[in-house]
Amino acid sequence: MKPILKWAGGKTRMLKHVLPLVPKEINNYFEPFFGGGALYIKLKFNKAYINDINNELMNVYQVVKTNPKELEKNLKISISRDSEEYFYSLRESERKISWQKVSDIKKASRTIYLNKTCYGGLYRVNSEGYFNVPFAKNINGREILNYENISEWNKKLNNTKTLILKKDFEEIIEKSKKGDFIFVDPPYFPWSKVANFASYTKEGFGLNEQKRLRDSLIRADKRRVKFILTNSGTKEVYDFYNMFKRKKVPIVRTIANSKNKNGYFEYIVKNY
Repeated sequence: MKPILKWAGGKTRMLKHVLPLVPKEINNYFEPFFGGGALYIKLKFNKAYINDINNELMNVYQVVKTNPKELEKNLKISISRDSEEYFYSLRESERKISWQKVSDIKKASRTIYLNKTCYGGLYRVNSEGYFNVPFAKNINGREILNYENISEWNKKLNNTKTLILKKDFEEIIEKSKKGDFIFVDPPYFPWSKVANFASYTKEGFGLNEQKRLRDSLIRADKRRVKFILTNSGTKEVYDFYNMFKRKKVPIVRTIANSKNKNGYFEYIVKNY
């Protein structure tokens, strides 16, 4: 079982650092910034709240949970039409008035196809909220559909009492209580002025949101809720979370404009 989507900031490569730090016993699991779900699929819990303000992203998981067979049919149609021309036609479809009448299943299929065929698997929108990542011309043997993996996700989402939500992160964190665990993987503080991947929604994620997130985690800490947060390995993050434990770990950035993707670090912040 692996993530369905390749997501900027996905935690597959970070699992070796994060998993050993996760509490052995978890009542309810909370992930207010749900991306590829790399940690979620590894854990056991009584109930899960997976959430993101990105409607297209969370719609994928809702459809995987409720209509995996129909999703497979739609993805097979995309595979049969797979081309640069088809990519741009599908990418522009959300700009049309008729987009409002498109089913959630077709929308989920579109999101997966674009994710698997766009440059770097990057999800990015412009100021109007439209997906604007270009087509990736040089992908050999790309995997647009893995039905066995979708089937495993369907079982996980249905057998673990997972709630799929599209709310503000603060509302989700406030639901947590003693015995629960929160994994927080927000849009990062930028490594530099040009390395900012916070454009998952047209609103972006600025300093005010970072402060609001920190304050909500301070309140969760007072409720004796355990959490782990990941963010960029910058001095700003180190200072920003100086009230909690911070561990700096090396990473390889898989989505970046620079040819040199090594030599980067992230902070793992935890309150226990």
